[in-house]
Amino acid sequence: QPVVAGSAIASAGSAAAPSTVTEAVGSAANMVDPGIATQTAMQIGDLARYGLETSLPTRTMEYFLEYAHVMSGLPWWGTIGVVVVGLRLAMMPLAAWSYKHQMRAAQFQPELTLLTTKLNTAKMQNDVMSTQLYTHELTKLRKKHDLSIFKPMLGNVVQIPFAIIMFLAIGDLVKVPITHMSSSGFFWITDLTQHDPNFILPGV
Repeated sequence: QPVVAGSAIASAGSAAAPSTVTEAVGSAANMVDPGIATQTAMQIGDLARYGLETSLPTRTMEYFLEYAHVMSGLPWWGTIGVVVVGLRLAMMPLAAWSYKHQMRAAQFQPELTLLTTKLNTAKMQNDVMSTQLYTHELTKLRKKHDLSIFKPMLGNVVQIPFAIIMFLAIGDLVKVPITHMSSSGFFWITDLTQHDPNFILPGV
């Protein structure tokens, strides 16, 4: 490309300023030809050079996928699988912590249910003294055994944004004019930019 650009500038006239020639050659060298990009290995920064503009969380995931793809040398289907497994492993401690609280809540669920039933009955009967008593006992039980309504759900809730961002990132990557994803399929899915022809993955 620099040779082509240099020839074009030279044919325009020998009076062109050296700085103009340098700028034109540099500009031409920075352009990415989709035809060339499809024939060579993808490099870090190709997504940015193609002007992939998305929201910050999605863009971060896209560039992370690009980095993992280039550095590992894996095909795109392998890169996506490795990144997904890596994210799940990174969140494993949080999931285990959340599961521990879920098991603890299940252990004391009979007592919680009994106190909650008594509390609701007292409220329906407008029994202020009993309502305060059962509320205090319920709070005391939860505090004593570190029982929480939200902690058992936290592990799953945190994973939802990552799943959504991953779906959006892959949806954007297939729109980039680099055909690596169209030739990096697996088994019956030879083109990652197209939907599953047999609808097996959506069913799974």
